[in-house]
Amino acid sequence: MKYPVRLLPRKNYRKVRLEDLSDQTSLVRSALTFEVEDDFGFLRTDAIVSRANDCADMSCNHNGMCEIKDLHIYIKDSKERNERWDEASDSKISDDEWLFKDPKPPLFINQIKKIHNKKYPDIKRPVGNKIESISIICKVIHDPMKYNFWHFEIRYFEGNNQLNSKSATWKKNFFTHSVLVVLKNQFSRKSNDYSRVPETFFIK
Repeated sequence: MKYPVRLLPRKNYRKVRLEDLSDQTSLVRSALTFEVEDDFGFLRTDAIVSRANDCADMSCNHNGMCEIKDLHIYIKDSKERNERWDEASDSKISDDEWLFKDPKPPLFINQIKKIHNKKYPDIKRPVGNKIESISIICKVIHDPMKYNFWHFEIRYFEGNNQLNSKSATWKKNFFTHSVLVVLKNQFSRKSNDYSRVPETFFIK
């Protein structure tokens, strides 16, 4: 089986601006567990992330430009698996560099503009012996990978500074009690949008 050409970036591509996408645009990612709901029918937290701080840079695919089976593609080389797109070249991959793995259920974030630019005001953070209040904003970023042009990330910023996933009690509290509450309400087992991105939005 050949690697899906639709995923491979080309040097005449450019990143998609979130502002160009429709309000109904959705993202999709593979659940981390085979069972995604608890006994009461609610989405399990461990189906979304292994630990709360992993929310800091959550990987997703554009739903519509990718197919569900694309979620199960596994790049064998760990370095290349995490390599970003080199905008000056066309990406190529041989048949022996990848395989299909672990077909866990898909999870969808419908209407990504409900989380893009969402503000979290009055977040408490210790500074020395004091507690300060900061404002954090969520950004959905088109972040193409070497072998997946339609890779997006959900990130969080304090001003121009991106929050990382390093452990800190205040960040764990923020991701647990603020971010995951929002994400669990936004994730769905079904998608309401499979629309494609017009070529003029990503071809130079």
